[in-house]
Amino acid sequence: MGLTKTISLIKKANQQNKTVIEFTDGESILLNLDIVLKYSLKKGEKLSEERYQTIIDDNSILEIKKVAFNFASRRVRSKKQILDYLQQKNYTPEEIDASIDFLNEYKLIDDFKFAKIAIQFYANRKNYGKHRIEQELLKKGIEQEIIDKVLNSAIENDEDEEKIAQRLIDKKKKNILSKKPTNRYSYAYNLLKTRGISSIIIRKTLGKFDFKADQLENTADFE
Repeated sequence: MGLTKTISLIKKANQQNKTVIEFTDGESILLNLDIVLKYSLKKGEKLSEERYQTIIDDNSILEIKKVAFNFASRRVRSKKQILDYLQQKNYTPEEIDASIDFLNEYKLIDDFKFAKIAIQFYANRKNYGKHRIEQELLKKGIEQEIIDKVLNSAIENDEDEEKIAQRLIDKKKKNILSKKPTNRYSYAYNLLKTRGISSIIIRKTLGKFDFKADQLENTADFE
């Protein structure tokens, strides 16, 4: 027969929604109120070793679920981002799986929604082309099938990517023209290339730019 622990006192803790459980052997533990209610714990109750450990484990998983919920609910995140966050906290695989199941139950993991929001950010704020956006989403753990579907919907054709390239060139005019005339084209080309713009779109966009201009007002009008 395993050891038993007898509850000597149950009292409210200073922390919100927490309860202190004291035992006759001098030990005390801090439990979530939901766990106390779930197991109907009361003063004088004798807990078997198995029941005691079950309560401790259940309380631990509940706390981890709350950590996962707070992280996932602050903003839209990919499943991989959530997994990485929980793994960094050294939770066990079982605890992480329970947390992911919990988040899925409340629809707090949606890689499709994450991809749509991320693409808008990368295209409109970062001026990334399709290739760079695809790479960024892969890093975030988004499946290729989701990327293809959402990305092709957001950037449907070359004209959409040309607008991204043009917007970046407009933004970087001053930087481009600050370079030596012989270096301006290569600087602008590399600038667009690192943003994931295709070579065809780059050449087409730069073909409109007056690299010989010495003043900003002499550059081509892209409006």
